[in-house]
Amino acid sequence: MSGPDACKEWRRASLQGSGPFEVSKSLFNREKWLPLCQETQFMISHQCCSVMKKRPMLTYQRANSCYPYIGTLTEESKLREQAWLRHGCNAYEGSKKTSTPISFWQEQDVLQYIKEQGLEIASVYGEIVTVGPDGMQYDSPLVSCGKLQCTGCQRTGCIFCGFGCHLEKGETRFQRLARTHPKQYEYCMMGGAMGRQSPIRSHGPGVRRRLEKLESKANMGAQ
Repeated sequence: MSGPDACKEWRRASLQGSGPFEVSKSLFNREKWLPLCQETQFMISHQCCSVMKKRPMLTYQRANSCYPYIGTLTEESKLREQAWLRHGCNAYEGSKKTSTPISFWQEQDVLQYIKEQGLEIASVYGEIVTVGPDGMQYDSPLVSCGKLQCTGCQRTGCIFCGFGCHLEKGETRFQRLARTHPKQYEYCMMGGAMGRQSPIRSHGPGVRRRLEKLESKANMGAQ
């Protein structure tokens, strides 16, 4: 067994806690996603992050004999919380030495610091405002008056990534992309050849085709 079939088998074992994962099933795995790993013509993975971000940064780090300062927060994920509990803000053990100086901050601390210091942020975030208990926006840096949030994107990442989009309320990342960057949206949605014999030849990752396929699977599961 090799290629896509081997990958699907590995994912099945990982999600079900069988085979090599029988003793240490990850708490992040959910068996409800198993049909997507077994029955789709395209591969679903988080490895794009390693290929497009982590590996290039590690290559640069080794070539220049330097170590990174990383602006992640422990509240962003369970893995980051566990890493901070083990190493604190500075990890000296092993080959991946890193420093996360604001890891103990919370998102509200970051927004308040940006607001008070008048720091420039990317335009996609919009402005930082205070949302009071009444749901109204106020131009105040005081967290005690409400909760600070951005008027644009609350978080950003890879512009074409769909991870977590099913949890979004209101306008989704793809709807926002269509409104703010129509050319990038069209590129994102177009393309998506599935296999060498596919007639599709247009450029683009083909997110539309994949979302339609996932919706079809979800509807079949609901029936």
